[in-house]
Amino acid sequence: RGMGNRQSLPHSHSTKPNYEHNKPPKNSSLKSPSKSNLKTFTDKKLRRPLLTAAVAIFVGALSHNFIDSFTHQSGAAVSMFPVLRKEVFSFGGDQLHVFRLLQYLGSAIGMVMIIGAYWFGLMRYCRATGARIWQDCRGWLVLIGVTGFTILVAAALNAEYFPRDLNFYAFRVFGFKFLITWLPIIGLAILCLAVLFTPKSKSE
Repeated sequence: RGMGNRQSLPHSHSTKPNYEHNKPPKNSSLKSPSKSNLKTFTDKKLRRPLLTAAVAIFVGALSHNFIDSFTHQSGAAVSMFPVLRKEVFSFGGDQLHVFRLLQYLGSAIGMVMIIGAYWFGLMRYCRATGARIWQDCRGWLVLIGVTGFTILVAAALNAEYFPRDLNFYAFRVFGFKFLITWLPIIGLAILCLAVLFTPKSKSE
């Protein structure tokens, strides 16, 4: 009964699931990782910071070579200006010349400028976001621990240059070797800390 009201389905329609409908189209516009990274570096918002960084690196390299000419014995400026080769004083049998004194003073001033720029930048960030600089002391303890560890590593790598007596020249050699070893290590360590301890956004 009721068979006459039933309508037969067309032959082309089937009750089987259509898997072809779930397949992505051949000309899919899915972005590959390389294209995504390229878009990141070509974003208009990032052009100015990237250009600023490139110019800063270029100017820093040129200024470094220019300053070295005044602060190293083999520098062009030291050869041109006799006043830079003048002896300031002698300590432990080692003569300290004007160009060497400029090198030490320049290094100290540069270090103070870097620390000051980081500190004022951090304070400006805290004022803009309302975050407290001492909100979590664990980060500072990690930084202090990493700094101490890298100092020991740099000192161990230059143990052969450690002064055996109170000799100014020996301390100068060890200090120079230590700094050129420690600065890249602490820089890389801080960069790794920044990557590992980057806070996740709320959307993640």
